[in-house]
Amino acid sequence: MSGRSRTAYMSLSTDLTVLLLLLAPLSAAVLSLLGKLFSSRGVITPAFILWLVGSIWALVAAAPSIFSGVALEYSVGGWLEPYGIGLRVNGLTWIATLTDIVIASAAWLCTRRYRRFDPLFYFFFFLALFSLQGLLCTKDIFNLFVWFEVLSLSSFILVAYDGSLNAKLAAFNYLIISSMSILFFLLGVWILYQLSGVLALDQMTFRLDALRARSTPD
Repeated sequence: MSGRSRTAYMSLSTDLTVLLLLLAPLSAAVLSLLGKLFSSRGVITPAFILWLVGSIWALVAAAPSIFSGVALEYSVGGWLEPYGIGLRVNGLTWIATLTDIVIASAAWLCTRRYRRFDPLFYFFFFLALFSLQGLLCTKDIFNLFVWFEVLSLSSFILVAYDGSLNAKLAAFNYLIISSMSILFFLLGVWILYQLSGVLALDQMTFRLDALRARSTPD
């Protein structure tokens, strides 16, 4: 394999690895939604297996680079920052994703053991995992807000899905707290943008460091 071919192959592998972490829960969510549309409960377990295998496969594929201290990055659609959506998988993302897989798997098993939820419940379940993975991989603060919103909405629906009075009250309390948190988050985004003039986390960190260095007296 030539040097150019090897570089292209490594780039493709990196793209697929990063994308697979997002495509695994998204595919499971779509499969669950199809199960709801066609009134088929048989998709629940295959959707879980699809997400689990895809996520673990991506982590295993990323492990050599991560353990070597090399972060995997991908720009959606080929658009570079600050115009495109950037994704990154580093050591912290890798560990957080592994923790997410363990906790989400335990939660899924509990839902199957104690309750018989329909496929629509699992659509929102995997949608929450999809948005959580987006939170872990995003490289800019605007998309961080978008992922937070999707995660909040899907979590709100999951909390209220039981339909009982306690579930509805818990969902209402969650909605109030989440709404207040989002307002403070947006305030923080506005302040950081006013100071740095960018939304990309890397560029924001660089500019804030430069601003602090200029404002520090000699």
